Amino acid sequence: EAELRIIPEAPYSIFVEKGRGEGGIPPLENLRVWAQAKGFPDSQLFALAKAIGEGRTKANQPNPFVERTFKAVVDKTDKQISESVKETIRKVFA
Repeated sequence: EAELRIIPEAPYSIFVEKGRGEGGIPPLENLRVWAQAKGFPDSQLFALAKAIGEGRTKANQPNPFVERTFKAVVDKTDKQISESVKETIRKVFA
């Protein structure tokens, strides 16, 4: 039996998946990893953290990317397997 695991590696991925909710600013060191990946300069970290803490960003809302990723991988894999089986059948019966 095959098994598919999606393991988000980014330390902030749980907050993207589940949302952060309001209340207090996030730890700046945790935010720095995400901000650098998105191209924000360090000089904007505090303003960004404050906006998140006040609920003024998408960070407060869930963005369930794991299920979307899983579906995309399964769909792509199904298509690849189907094409491979068709090609094998063509070769066998050619």
